[in-house]
Amino acid sequence: MSDSEEKDRGEALKRKHQSDEEEKKDEKRDEEESSSSDDEWIGPMPSEAAPAKKKKVLPHEKLYLKNLPSSESYERSFMHRDVVTHVAVAVQSEFVITASCDGHIKFWKKRPTGVEFVKHFRAHLGNVQELKVNHNATLLVTVSNDKHAKVFDVINFDMINVIKLGMWILLQLIGTYIFRNT
Repeated sequence: MSDSEEKDRGEALKRKHQSDEEEKKDEKRDEEESSSSDDEWIGPMPSEAAPAKKKKVLPHEKLYLKNLPSSESYERSFMHRDVVTHVAVAVQSEFVITASCDGHIKFWKKRPTGVEFVKHFRAHLGNVQELKVNHNATLLVTVSNDKHAKVFDVINFDMINVIKLGMWILLQLIGTYIFRNT
């Protein structure tokens, strides 16, 4: 090898060494910049902010799922949603009338195989205190502690009169009073 070739080779190695050093400096600068940007972050990292939720497990979940109804159609329940306080039977018209403590009145028609739901009234704001059917089973009166008496036509299951009561004493007597005057 000649002196010029050795010289060229030495310069090439020197340049390569310098470029390697520059690359190392660039990598250090990049690392410092990335670590300083991490230091600027305030609060939890997005991945830490929302921890994985635990699955809620019911104690007898498999039993509940096994006993779910699986029919194509379902029957609707016409039961009272609160305690039934009064039951009246209109024998001649074959109706059964029920009242609950939440003020609901329900009419039921007697059938050979049971009773069939006919009509529902949200009749009173208070609980029903009295429920009476007249002697020929055509009229029904309900009295409530909301100071109202309501008269129903049993055959047509329709409310036909509302009487506002001014005094509490009439609440106990109104059922008898209305039917004596009909």
